Amino acid sequence: MVQEDTKSSRLVVGIDEAGYGPVLGPLVVSATVFEVSDRPLPSDFWSELRSVPVCRPDGTEDSRGLVVGDSKKIYQCRDDLGRLEAGVLSFAAASLDGPMPDTLEAFLGRFASEHYQPPRPLPWYAGPGPTLPCGPPGLPRWTALEKALRDARLRFHGFLVRPVFEPEFNTQVRSIGNKAQLLFNVSAGLSRELLGRHRSCQECLFLYDKQGGRDFYGPMLLNAFPDSGFLIEKESRARSVYRLSSAGRTVCHCFEMKGDEHHLPVGLAAMCSKYVRELFLRRFNLFWGHHLPGLRPTAGYYADAQRFLAETEALRRSLEMDDAQLVRCR
Repeated sequence: MVQEDTKSSRLVVGIDEAGYGPVLGPLVVSATVFEVSDRPLPSDFWSELRSVPVCRPDGTEDSRGLVVGDSKKIYQCRDDLGRLEAGVLSFAAASLDGPMPDTLEAFLGRFASEHYQPPRPLPWYAGPGPTLPCGPPGLPRWTALEKALRDARLRFHGFLVRPVFEPEFNTQVRSIGNKAQLLFNVSAGLSRELLGRHRSCQECLFLYDKQGGRDFYGPMLLNAFPDSGFLIEKESRARSVYRLSSAGRTVCHCFEMKGDEHHLPVGLAAMCSKYVRELFLRRFNLFWGHHLPGLRPTAGYYADAQRFLAETEALRRSLEMDDAQLVRCR
């Protein structure tokens, strides 16, 4: 789990999702938690960690380094998980005092939000998953990363991960009316949880990717943080920034288009979300493939989901599966 800090410091948190668009599989929202001590807030975390090296996924990265950024550029469907996993597990290891998690359950046991609800009633997630790491041995580079973080006077406290599985997704979306509001609610929930865990931090910066094409977040932030003073610093297509204050504490929320390309904490959060979702999808596809040999795996996006649902229709009827538990309503 994310550790609680014990002294006054400044916090930089990146929040991003994976699985917002698909109609099969979970939505996963993750936060990355960095503490900055005795120095100005870094404007470019990649430069701070260049000795590892930590690189952007721009096609020129050092093959020996860790690639952190837009998860869609790092991993695509049916690709090997290696580059995605190396970044996520290296940062995970850099935050831990004990052994590395070797299963998805162990990873979530360390890093899941307190609001995480395991998918126990859903048989397509119940099978055994792969041992972590899935990719080639030796990819994670946490020893070099730990040193680079120390040299930059940064501390990585870990991830905070919130998977939302199909039944909860459908219940929440039907209750509030749209999935964009659900995504904001889950993201704000992670922010509140981290503010509670790091109470001594008097200055906190929360970085988000733009959500659902929205440019104006003020009313939702006021609803999520009702006891805070509120200042709109900027609202534009590219970037919306809000400064909230409560009991002498200043919390800045910044929503930025392509935030995962501009800010390493956001890119790393997107990678963690993608990694966790892909591990659940591997179980999902193994379950259905076991019952229907030769079935092509799916990533859950709309067009391929329709193919998958057509090919498994008879199987789902024979297994008496409830589609309301399987297929997301939006």
